[in-house]
Amino acid sequence: MTKLEFILSKNLSAGQITAINQESLASYSIKKETEKAKLLEWNTDFGKISSWVPVSCIDVEPLVINENSNTLFSKDDKVNHKTFGIGTVLSCDNELVEVKFAKRTIQLVISIANLEKIN
Repeated sequence: MTKLEFILSKNLSAGQITAINQESLASYSIKKETEKAKLLEWNTDFGKISSWVPVSCIDVEPLVINENSNTLFSKDDKVNHKTFGIGTVLSCDNELVEVKFAKRTIQLVISIANLEKIN
């Protein structure tokens, strides 16, 4: 059991945890952040589920879906962009992905970035 699973087991009902696990524990988005905690939100078949989680307990990186290519991105993935070239994903949420390219680090809007994951 990961730290995140433990915290969720204390804060959510068994039904909510089952709904999250049907999708993926890593399929969350970050809705709000403070220095010590993040409000995580999962979109499930049963609606949205959210919970505040201490930053130290978030041991699962979020997966982000690029709506243009249906590709999953997570931290340290290699990606290709037509203008900026090959880069490495540093962080991501459901709207923005931060990528380190050769000459600079850029935050891109996922829905329009046209990033291609490199295997």
